[in-house]
Amino acid sequence: MYLIKQNKSSMGWLFLCLVLLLFNFPYFSSSSFNFSCHHDESSALLQFKSSFTMHTYYDGCGEPLLKTTTWKNETDCCSWPGVTCDTVYGRVVGLNLGCDGLQDMSSIKPNSMDLLFNHSSTLVTLNLADTGLSGNLKNNILCLPGIQELDMSQNFNLQGKLPELSCSASLSNLHLSNCQFQGPIPLYFSNLTHLTSLILSYNNLNNSIPSSLFKLRRLTHLHLSFNSFSGQIPDVFGGMTKCKNCI
Repeated sequence: MYLIKQNKSSMGWLFLCLVLLLFNFPYFSSSSFNFSCHHDESSALLQFKSSFTMHTYYDGCGEPLLKTTTWKNETDCCSWPGVTCDTVYGRVVGLNLGCDGLQDMSSIKPNSMDLLFNHSSTLVTLNLADTGLSGNLKNNILCLPGIQELDMSQNFNLQGKLPELSCSASLSNLHLSNCQFQGPIPLYFSNLTHLTSLILSYNNLNNSIPSSLFKLRRLTHLHLSFNSFSGQIPDVFGGMTKCKNCI
């Protein structure tokens, strides 16, 4: 009996020690395991990087944050600044290049965006805010099947019509404020039924606000101010009971 109790006591102390190690030394936890990104995604990201002109002096956020200058071949893209990978499969799920001094969206090399996005079916968040992008966005250039958060705000030289996003059914946050987008709000926006935040303020959008926005019942934030809309504001806000910040 004494031997059994002693064994149980020893096992108890061993278990306690293991728990203390896990909580006090994070490198023992599963969340700290190293996951190497897939070669096809690393290659696509490098081609995406090479498709832009970089402004090394750009300081849109008060300091130069040129994340992509540290992206190097034969290194793990999951460790690159601005890149987030999931901890199960090592797939790229987030790309944050906000304030990174990119230039000339219209001068992207042929197929580079396609290479990036065709290998980014798992991309959930994309932040290209305040990166100095310019030119027109082609329809479906941002057609990412799993995208949930897309931020391209503060790019004061992005022009043309709002991009086609009808393929992004899972999109929940769309921020395109402080650009130079023109024309009406496309009717297909009403198909983005998962939207909780739609920020389109400070553009040159015109025509009337489409009543189809009534379908976006999950919206909690809707910013349309400082545009050139005409006509009456439709009675769309009554159906959006969750919208607590609608301007």
